[in-house]
Amino acid sequence: MDRHAASGLADQVALRFLDRTRATGELTYAELREMTDAFAIALRTMGVRPGERVCTLLNRSSALYVTALGTLKNGSVYCPLFPAFGPEPVRERLALGSVRVLVTDSEAYQRKVAPIRDSLTALEFILIVDDGSEMADPMALPEGTLSWSGTMTAATSVLRRDGFTIAATRPQDPALLHFTSGATGRPKGAVHVHEAVVVHLATTKFSLDLRPGDIFWCTADPAG
Repeated sequence: MDRHAASGLADQVALRFLDRTRATGELTYAELREMTDAFAIALRTMGVRPGERVCTLLNRSSALYVTALGTLKNGSVYCPLFPAFGPEPVRERLALGSVRVLVTDSEAYQRKVAPIRDSLTALEFILIVDDGSEMADPMALPEGTLSWSGTMTAATSVLRRDGFTIAATRPQDPALLHFTSGATGRPKGAVHVHEAVVVHLATTKFSLDLRPGDIFWCTADPAG
């Protein structure tokens, strides 16, 4: 991603979001680099360290992918939660993962996180993503949460002033945490390391035969 942003592909679309109820959204490689750098800076400002867990409880959106990539840039571990989960499956996974940061929207927070938040002793920061104009008012945020847009605006200012350096990682450092469905008992966490990206690259080249200019459509949810 950053390599493309630094090349002649900076203004090429990297991600496109289609929704029946909203206008199509797009992020170029340059925009995606800046937003993911900014999220990594936001995590560092919160004191989130490499190896600590950051979760999303979101429908597929730009914020979901910015969180995932920005978490990796900080050297932290990204964990997606399936947005159809109810409060108990959410609680189990946040507790088992000792998750410190959660990015979600106001509806999911009120229905699935607020009722069980007191039991999540490791969960320190909750960022609320909303398109509604009411989220421009910090007083409209649920108590004890942070505004995604406000956090990203502050981090972008730091980025443009000071720049950003991606955290150094080793091949076997943890990168992703995925949980099993829990259909046969307590959900189990599967950790993927940074070196696993080599397999993703090989799959992209040799199995999917993706080439520059191709469009890859993914219907699956990252937590599925």
